[in-house]
Amino acid sequence: MVAALVSDVGDCVEVEQPEPVEIAPVEVEMAPAPIKKARTRQGSKRRPAPGQAQEVDHGDHQRLRQPDRLKARVGISAGGAHDDDAERAIEAASRAADRWCGRRFYADTAATARYYTALLEQVTHLPVDDISTTVGLLVATDDNWDGVYENAWTLNARTGSYGFMVEPTNAAVAGRPYTRLHAVVGSWPTVAQGVSVTAKWGWPAIPKEVEEATLIVAARYYKRKDTPYGMMGTEETGFVTCPHGSRRAGAARPLPAARLVG
Repeated sequence: MVAALVSDVGDCVEVEQPEPVEIAPVEVEMAPAPIKKARTRQGSKRRPAPGQAQEVDHGDHQRLRQPDRLKARVGISAGGAHDDDAERAIEAASRAADRWCGRRFYADTAATARYYTALLEQVTHLPVDDISTTVGLLVATDDNWDGVYENAWTLNARTGSYGFMVEPTNAAVAGRPYTRLHAVVGSWPTVAQGVSVTAKWGWPAIPKEVEEATLIVAARYYKRKDTPYGMMGTEETGFVTCPHGSRRAGAARPLPAARLVG
């Protein structure tokens, strides 16, 4: 980003200022909003209220906690100095890669619930978010749209009332997440938010290509502190102003890591 400091010096002109007008404050009493109590049933799982967000665990597992590697990449000595700057650059680059790819590459440490609506063409194969492992995976359905998920499904069951499998079948071997639920016995209900999936979301491990792309972007973010107002330089070259066109050409855009992992 290029910034120019422009100072325009003109003639000083005296302007008569009007006297300030005092406005008396007005007190308005607001009636408290009524509180609605949600009804639940014991022994069954109920979907959250519309707009209710679940707390997301942002632990150390989600970012590339390798400041020494970043400092080696940008050519500074390893140790305690600049660790905070390196951590912030890695965190920002990690979240930029997540937004760019439309998914995140770290695995949750605890299972959380998400809710899905199956379309008519998805009654047997339901697309879901990335699932890192089948450990702690729980699936339940609400067939009559009463908000209670009374039907528990069994993983890899081929008999009974409700059985499902995860796909792609060989995702764990390839180091990739599961992205579909295949209803082997029964079918997914088509009511709104009729499928509840509790899982450890994300990828089983961060792909090497995403890790490398994130380090490249983190190095760019880290060096931005040395280019205030779009100017950079050394004792040998002096200060150089970065052309505005280089930014438009994509010099500061994060790498398309989504193309690396497909």
